[in-house]
Amino acid sequence: MEALVRRQTDEEESLVALSKEILEFAASSDPDQTLMKHIAAAAAAAVQRSDEIGADRPINLLLAGYFGAGNVGSDMRANEIVRQISYLLGDDMVTYSALALTDRMPSDVLGAVKCLPVDDYVPKALSRAVFDHDGVIACEGSMFKSKFSNVLSAVMAGALGIASRSGKLSIGYGAEVAAMDNSLSSFVSEHASGALIMCRNEASRRAADAIGLRATPGADTAWTFDAAPKEKAAAMLRKLGWNGSDEIVTICPSNPFWWPVRANPVMALEMQKTGRHRELSYGSVFFHAESDEIAGKYNRYIQNLAFAMNELRRRMNAFPLLVGMERVDEVACRDLAERMDGDPVILMGYQHPVRDVVGLLRLSSVLISSRFHALVGAMPGCVRSIGIAIDERVQNLLGDADQSGRIVAPDDDALGDKIIEIALAMDADDVARASAKTVGDAVVSIGEMGIAFTDEIIKTCPDFPVPSRPRTWESHIPPLPHAISELLN
Repeated sequence: MEALVRRQTDEEESLVALSKEILEFAASSDPDQTLMKHIAAAAAAAVQRSDEIGADRPINLLLAGYFGAGNVGSDMRANEIVRQISYLLGDDMVTYSALALTDRMPSDVLGAVKCLPVDDYVPKALSRAVFDHDGVIACEGSMFKSKFSNVLSAVMAGALGIASRSGKLSIGYGAEVAAMDNSLSSFVSEHASGALIMCRNEASRRAADAIGLRATPGADTAWTFDAAPKEKAAAMLRKLGWNGSDEIVTICPSNPFWWPVRANPVMALEMQKTGRHRELSYGSVFFHAESDEIAGKYNRYIQNLAFAMNELRRRMNAFPLLVGMERVDEVACRDLAERMDGDPVILMGYQHPVRDVVGLLRLSSVLISSRFHALVGAMPGCVRSIGIAIDERVQNLLGDADQSGRIVAPDDDALGDKIIEIALAMDADDVARASAKTVGDAVVSIGEMGIAFTDEIIKTCPDFPVPSRPRTWESHIPPLPHAISELLN
């Protein structure tokens, strides 16, 4: 009876504390900072685990990332993380769960991952989820940066911090570390310092080193993703109106200017009561940025893209295809289509299997993309591509491949003219050679990440039965898709 009363009292005190946190968040003049403070408190309260992971049961991993947003790139990445870890540890020796914005995972990828909808105040949901698992794998590519959302980065850093302080596995997998404001930089430095951060490019590794993270080289895991066969992609495109012979010019637009997303409980309440701000809603209490300057830049960007697509369609006698790589890109796709000649086809990635979307990208004659993972998905197909550099990711991708001439800026007044000039001048053989080298280097780095992962498992969970294999990158990477093997050969 005494134990029952004590437990009820603890639960009541926990509810009171949670209510105070939610009220503080709702009334805050800086909700992002308040959320980060509460995540930090949850990390500080982490306790050392009492159980050891041995041979008697699978290791249960929590995937912390960007799930449920209908983001094709995030789903590609996470699928390959799961595939590699399962290959290294054995399918029957690891299980997965993921914190998600919705109540389901994409069925064609991540089907074996248990969905954990975030249906509570974020710091509490995060703390509870980490407590219930044996380790955390942070999955989002844009892991630590202020460009898109301080809160998303703080959630991943917080999850890693709670895990490492509890003595659990704590790994950032294929991370981008880039420009952060002072508050986020300090937060990540404090809470992710105990984790192993496997960076997806050298610029990220240097940035991670600069704030005291335990960083090692790596790559984006999406490079090994298997696309739908060309025949299936072609059949899909014929149903959308392609005649089967015209060249295909694909564009993946977004709004480069309405980031970062920030928490705003006041706007959320107004939207609930009056419907205001709905066009800026990112979900829950989070909203995109808005200003006259943002609107002006966005309109010029869309107009430039429309001009380029119309000209390339005419000069190449091409079939134009608009692909939304994330649910929020639907607005940009629609706005672009309205300014283009004819009635161009819009295909939203979240409405189709991920492999089919990547298959369509690889069918393109020319790809123009504001989305990093559209470029990654298309590159194994040696597609002539142009990157619209919203941030450093496209710069790092094409710059490291000595292909900086294929990079354009979204706010360049001559954006449309430059896209046309680059698209018509690209040499297919040069692009193929650069693509093969980029993909090959990435595959080797992914294998080396596998070595670093198994080393960390052995260090953190010494009783876990890690299968023995040669210490080579080839033996630490799962079987490669046929298209990737062909390209490397």
